[in-house]
Amino acid sequence: MKKENLALYGVGAALVLAAAYRYRQQLTEQDKILVGEVTQLYIYPVKSLKGIKIETGFIEERGFAFDRRWMLIDQNNVFLSQRRFRKLALIQPSIVNGHSLKLEAEGFGEIEV
Repeated sequence: MKKENLALYGVGAALVLAAAYRYRQQLTEQDKILVGEVTQLYIYPVKSLKGIKIETGFIEERGFAFDRRWMLIDQNNVFLSQRRFRKLALIQPSIVNGHSLKLEAEGFGEIEV
C-alpha cells in the first residue's frame, strides 16, 4: 500500500473519531442508557492458559496491561492451543513484581520468565 493511501486512511479515521467524540459530548444524562455493569474482570497473560481475576487494570496502547502478551509455541514456532492440548487449561499464570511471568501447574512445579 502506498504512503499516500495510508495518509488518506489515517485522515479518514481521524475525521470519524472526531465526529463520534463530538456526538458523544452532545449527549445529555437523559440520553445515556445503562447497558451493563462489569462485575468481574479477567486478563489472560498467556493465550490458551487460565485467566487472572483482577479488581482494577491499567490500560495501555494494546489493551489491558499483561493481557495476551505471550503465547506458547512448539519447536516449529506453531502456536499451541487448548483445542489441541486440553491440559493447557491446568496451567496458572501469574504476574510477579509487576514485570515477570510465572507459570505453574499442580504436579509440575513452576517456571518464571
